[in-house]
Amino acid sequence: MMIGNNGWMQRVVVGIFWGAIVSIAGAEVVINEFMAVNSTLTDVRPTPAVNIYTLIDGEPVYADWIELYNDSSSPIDLEGWALTDNPDDPFKWLFPAGASISAHGDLRVWASNKDEDKYGYPFVDDQGDWHTNFELSRSGEYLALVRPDGVVEQEYNDYPRQCGLVSYGMDTGGLEGYLNEVTPKAANSGRYSGWVEPVQFDRDHGFFERSFNLTLSCDTSGAQIRYTLDQSLPTATHGTVYSGPIQIEQTTCVRAVAIKENWLSSEVTTQTYLFLEEIVTQATHATNGSQVTPSGYPNRWTGTDGDYQVDPDITDPDGLFGDVYAAGFIDDLRDIPSISVVVPIDDLFGSTGIYVNQSQDGTERAGSVELLDPNGLESFTLNCGVRMQGGASDVEGGTTLNRWKCKKLSLRLMFRGFYGGRLDHAVFGSDAADAFDTLVLDSRPQNSWLHSDPIQRMRGEYVRDQVASNTQLALGSTACHGRPFHLYLNGLYWGLYWMHERPDAAFAASYLGGNKDDYDVIKHVWYNAIDGDNSDYLAMFDISPTSPDPVTAFERLQAKLDVPDFIDYMITNYYLGNGDWDHKNWYATHNRFDPNGRWRWHMWDGEHVMGTDKPESSWFARPDNTGYRITSRAPTGLHWDWIDNDEYRLLFADRVYQHCFNDGPLTPENFTTLFNDLTDQIDRAIVGESARWGDYRRSVPYTRDLDWLTECNRLRTDFIPGRRDLVLAQFMGIAGDYPKNPAWYPDIDPPDFMIDGVVQHGGQVALDAQLSVNPKVYTVVLMTQDGTDPRLPGGAVNSDSVEVYVRPITLTHSVTIKARTYTSGGQWSPLHAATYGVTPVTDNLRITELMYHPAVDDTEFIELQNIGNQTLELTNVRLTRGVDFDFTGWALAPGEVMVIVEDEAAFAAQYPYFSGILAGTYSGRLSNGGETLELRDALDQVVQSFAYEDDWIPSTDGDGYSLVVVDPTGPLDDWNRALGWQASSNVGGSPGVVD
Repeated sequence: MMIGNNGWMQRVVVGIFWGAIVSIAGAEVVINEFMAVNSTLTDVRPTPAVNIYTLIDGEPVYADWIELYNDSSSPIDLEGWALTDNPDDPFKWLFPAGASISAHGDLRVWASNKDEDKYGYPFVDDQGDWHTNFELSRSGEYLALVRPDGVVEQEYNDYPRQCGLVSYGMDTGGLEGYLNEVTPKAANSGRYSGWVEPVQFDRDHGFFERSFNLTLSCDTSGAQIRYTLDQSLPTATHGTVYSGPIQIEQTTCVRAVAIKENWLSSEVTTQTYLFLEEIVTQATHATNGSQVTPSGYPNRWTGTDGDYQVDPDITDPDGLFGDVYAAGFIDDLRDIPSISVVVPIDDLFGSTGIYVNQSQDGTERAGSVELLDPNGLESFTLNCGVRMQGGASDVEGGTTLNRWKCKKLSLRLMFRGFYGGRLDHAVFGSDAADAFDTLVLDSRPQNSWLHSDPIQRMRGEYVRDQVASNTQLALGSTACHGRPFHLYLNGLYWGLYWMHERPDAAFAASYLGGNKDDYDVIKHVWYNAIDGDNSDYLAMFDISPTSPDPVTAFERLQAKLDVPDFIDYMITNYYLGNGDWDHKNWYATHNRFDPNGRWRWHMWDGEHVMGTDKPESSWFARPDNTGYRITSRAPTGLHWDWIDNDEYRLLFADRVYQHCFNDGPLTPENFTTLFNDLTDQIDRAIVGESARWGDYRRSVPYTRDLDWLTECNRLRTDFIPGRRDLVLAQFMGIAGDYPKNPAWYPDIDPPDFMIDGVVQHGGQVALDAQLSVNPKVYTVVLMTQDGTDPRLPGGAVNSDSVEVYVRPITLTHSVTIKARTYTSGGQWSPLHAATYGVTPVTDNLRITELMYHPAVDDTEFIELQNIGNQTLELTNVRLTRGVDFDFTGWALAPGEVMVIVEDEAAFAAQYPYFSGILAGTYSGRLSNGGETLELRDALDQVVQSFAYEDDWIPSTDGDGYSLVVVDPTGPLDDWNRALGWQASSNVGGSPGVVD
């Protein structure tokens, strides 16, 4: 991309409001154009004209890119030159040997973040282009071209935020800006004068009872605002020109854009204003109660009548069930937050609309999504892609959106650069991801009131799929978080939906680490790699369970598969009686670069769980001729390959015991709680679903009280109470039609643990408490106190650590006890492991002082105090976030303080008179900008978790003063607030001294 011959033969310093670009005198090679927000466009309709990608292993990759231009009349050898996005690392990515750029020629490099330790150097794609080890920031950052001697040839000191599919660089006059055209392999054109700021709304989206006037504004002087009220996208040529306040009298989706000549138009902003009184009579004739088709919508969808009505049998006081639900219906709509999705009507219901045309499955339309919380606690508005969800591109899986099996369809929301980037919002709370590439709005079509099968309609309780994922989460594995919302589609109430994650590469990276490009992801069937490839997956299935011996074989499996996690996944499916698995409905992920990134499976589409109380339900709905569902190269196939291996089978038993006993998640009490937690979330919201879709399959609508509660109570009384024992009997081969050989779960029970004569599985105990075990009918209990298993691989006794239980043990410190019963015939029971915390650490240990940004390097410290009235024993107490430290071996007397430090030698030099308790050196460093610290006790309970900020007290941010807690005995939330802290009285703080 040439800028002309006059741009770079002299020193150029150009400053405009976005930032500055600097070139040294006589610069020859320049960063002429770059794109920081490229985007996958294959599925977008209509496909944008800009479609720039490269190929890696035959697949299109839409990476950021940087194009250089040689402004001289001679070719230039680029070996040793560098590109960087970090001024402190000028040689971040070096051009390799042989790199050159021809006279008046250009060279494109893809900024795709190809880590050299993972992908090698230089990484070259199918088209022979190089890829850097960094990517470009959407929000703006530094970018430079550096000569081999370290001199900066050219730098963008702080380029501005970038717009999707718009390139940035130099126009024909050498001025920096957003370019009018994306011009790969061609001369640059002109530039935009700037990017118009977004339209501001003086009323945020939400719920309204009275009409109001809406005022729009834009901070860019001279910009014109256009808006639409019909869900279409406003543009420079479409929409009403804003000239004054807009009167909002009814449910309205307002979409607005700001435009200015030769400026990039602002992003479209959408705000939905809901009038719930209007929803009560949505699409209903005022006199006869029949459906009225909303303006602009079709009377018929492809192959079926349109369905838009909110049923007056529910919402009208004179309706069939109006005396039960009408008075509280609006409150039911406000009982949970709502999601508003806005897409042009034709893109949903037109001739090529994605909602009504199965031929459009897999394609995507531009839209927006908003979260509307009646309580005002959370909110977001973001442009996104919208597509249908349900098997469009699946291989041997998915329902395919079989219109019109069900008129209430699921949607998938796509967040990427083309629309505005990822969704940055902790939708599912602080324990889940807080940024998303994809989310699913699940209509729950199976086992619902909309299904064509009357048995499935009778089973409509709307939580099964999330029960499946939450069960896997409860067992400690990685699964999709989910949450119910009312959905409004273009302002029309569309029913109760569950928003949940999709376990693709981005999901795996969020929870398991690394980058999404690091992951292989298999969906439904072994040859369907939706990310990466399946070579390592197949290699895992090729491992022999017996060769060269069972122990070595099992070690080889563990190198490929997270075996405990996999077993927990299998237990989840067996316990729930998953009847539509595993010929489909599963995801498996694997980080191919992380040695610990072994294969893991994730629950998906578990709508056919808990379907029956029949014993054989554990073994699926479609058994093969042996009586079992066994699918080659799928979870059941792998499990059956390995169940004869003694190591795998005993680990399976260990995990079953851990989850099914001793207050585990699959005990009847805890599983009931899990189920009730989900049904409680929709206890009132289900009335909205009843009003919107309860009459879809019959004239008398399905209702909360008569139908939903009946099914919920059936599961509570008929399925859950006996489910654990039934599944255990099947695991032992003593129940069901198909006994197993060998039994997966032994008939040898592990011992019970007792504290001072009372059964107690772990937890807090008093100092010097007496731990005893109940060997039941077996004569030998073998146990350890050092965290190791009494049994060694292969079945031998762990003689280095094991002790034969003879008499009670006095607990003088926190400890993890592991025990198995052992028969004279060499048989082992499942493992019973429990941790006992001695002394109340959680109540009484507090962080009281932080030197997070000292004036002298390497002299950070953290002070902790025992605020209680008894000595705290600190075995297995750990700092696990921010910095890492294990306090094992230490104890603190009442009121006593201790210090841990960044560097003991530096600390000693800075504090030569320190005479307190110095417990040691932590791993890592405290962030000068603030971060979260987390302290956990021996039971892995959070003692403290708080985030400090560097702007709370300026003198503590590098001026030598420390942060000191105002009240060490105060409420824990004080540690998260500036008012909970004060600066130390003296420079250097007061480590080891009670303030």
